[in-house]
Formats: sequence, C-alpha cells, structure tokens
Amino acid sequence: MSNVIIKRAVENIRRGTSVYTPIIELVVNSIQAIEEKGNVDEGEINVVIKRSGQTKTDSAERDITGFTIEDNGIGFTPKNRESFDTLYTDKKIKEGGKGFGRFTCLKYFEDVHVSSTFAEGDSFLQRTFKMGKKTEIIVDEEITESESAETGPKIPLKGLKTPIPERTVNTISRVLVEKLLPFFIKDDKKCPKVYLADESGEKVLEGREIQIAANTPFYGYVICELTRKVKEWLEEVKDFKPLPDRMGYFRRHSNLNLYIEVLSWEKVLKDSTMRNKIFFHKLGLE
Repeated sequence: MSNVIIKRAVENIRRGTSVYTPIIELVVNSIQAIEEKGNVDEGEINVVIKRSGQTKTDSAERDITGFTIEDNGIGFTPKNRESFDTLYTDKKIKEGGKGFGRFTCLKYFEDVHVSSTFAEGDSFLQRTFKMGKKTEIIVDEEITESESAETGPKIPLKGLKTPIPERTVNTISRVLVEKLLPFFIKDDKKCPKVYLADESGEKVLEGREIQIAANTPFYGYVICELTRKVKEWLEEVKDFKPLPDRMGYFRRHSNLNLYIEVLSWEKVLKDSTMRNKIFFHKLGLE
C-alpha cells in the first residue's frame, strides 16, 4: 500500500516531457514485459488512438482524446504490481528507468485504467485497477479468475489534457518511431512488433500493406550538437565514420540493413540552404 502525495509527484515532473512521454513509457514497459516473458519473436504491442465524436470544422480528423496500449507480455504479476505501487522503484534501473515514469500519465491524461491477465501457477488471473490521484497509487483494485490464458495488460489513457497537434496515424507514427528508434537500432537487441492504429480503422498508407522484403534498406538520421565527447563516442565506441565534410558521421548496420547518419545542426542548415538556393534558381526567383 502506497502513501504518496500524487499531485505533488506529478507537479514535480516539469521538464523534458511531452504528451508523447507517457505513451513511450508504456511502450517501453511493454517491450520489457515481453522480454521478461521470453516471447520477443511473438511479441506484439498495440497502440490505439481514441477520438471524440465531433469533427473540427477546419479538419476532417476528430480530436484525439486518449490512447490505449496493449501487449502480450508477462502482465501485472504480484512483483510488477508491487513495483507499480512504489514511488521510486529500482526494478528497472538497469534498463535506464528512473522509477517515476508512470506519473507522466497523470500529467497529460485525466484517468489511467489497467486491466491485466497474468499467470499464477497453473491459473490465470485478471487484475484491474485505476491509478489514484490522492495518496494511493493503486485504487479500486480487483482480482478475479481470467477467462483468457493470454497474458498482458490493456491500459487506456483517458481525458487528454494537452492537445496533440498531430492528428493522423501517419504523422503520429513518425513521432513515435523517432522517439523509439534507440530500441530498434541496438545490435544486441531484438524488439517485438509495435502497431499504431486508429479506432476508426484508419491504416497507414490508406490501408495498403507495407511490403518489406529481407533486403529492404532502412535509413535513420540523428541531429545533434557534435561536441568533442559525442565525436569520441561515435568514432571510438560505436565505430561511426566521418562524412567527407566532417560535419557528420555515418554507419551501416549490416544485420539490420540500416544506414544511419548523425548530423550536426550546422550541416542540416547548410544543406537545406543549398537545396533551397538551387530550387529558387530553377524557378527563376533569385
């Protein structure tokens, strides 16, 4: 049983977060839960966009009101439940977790509900609860026998507090991919499948299947300040090679068929200026 002033814990989260932070937090938790279960090859994470019933007059897309995150990981076992109910848990400190990420859910959403199936011996149980807003992290908890033998949680985030400027599945997926990219480019890490869908049934590329062959190339880009420490890390630790103009680095991950570039802000601005200059010249607008 926790005894935390939750409002203060949420208010203390002041910098370095956005409305996407709780979604990323839950997806990362899902990845770790699937790894804990040991079913990465069959692992699936589904992020579903929830919308209001009314459409904005200036847009065909309805307002986003929340998200639901599901996975087929190990679920809210007693150990995971205890970790969730502890303010600054050290359960995932080895993976870089700080122990308070779940409180970002209440920073950006009004309500957080959890419904999870987990195994206990030869039985399967269903744990449901809400995230409290006063002094108890877990409230209204119930445990019943589960009708399903498929473990994993379903977590609706309801009542979006901060509007999301991105409205379509395509634009939101790009934001999530950018933020989750570090989990997918590690040489020694295999990740489960992550799906993003709209409750209306909208699919990426107007419903057409994305054909990805074994030899399909992927390209990734990182833009940052190339400080001396970053350069040393790229060259000596990650084996990146400098670009000809020395304003960035590149590396090919052959096992992922991924080409990735790390670029300085100066290079991005320089290249953009050059492209626009040529474009305006072709149009005769110089």
